Amino acid sequence: MSDTNQTDTTADPRPYSVVHDWDADDSLAATVVSAVAAVRNVEPTAVEPLNETVDPDALNAIFDDRHNGGDRSGPTLSFRLNGCDVTVHADGRVVVKPPEETDL
Repeated sequence: MSDTNQTDTTADPRPYSVVHDWDADDSLAATVVSAVAAVRNVEPTAVEPLNETVDPDALNAIFDDRHNGGDRSGPTLSFRLNGCDVTVHADGRVVVKPPEETDL
């Protein structure tokens, strides 16, 4: 009998990538948490709180349009969340690298 509560984080060791929809109601921070949850194969509510790693408002502000209406080109931000390496790109790409086996 298998334990259905266990998380299989080693199923796919390749980085997971998603593009944030700037026109959607969800924030960039919510997209990050959802991406990490997908990699860890858990519900987003099971991901450690983002604000323990990075300020969600600051994350959103870094990549929001500038006050003059122009977009922010170039910045990236990398951090670890739930054992995953997360990189957020200015174009809205969120790349999540699953934890190494030794990190589990």
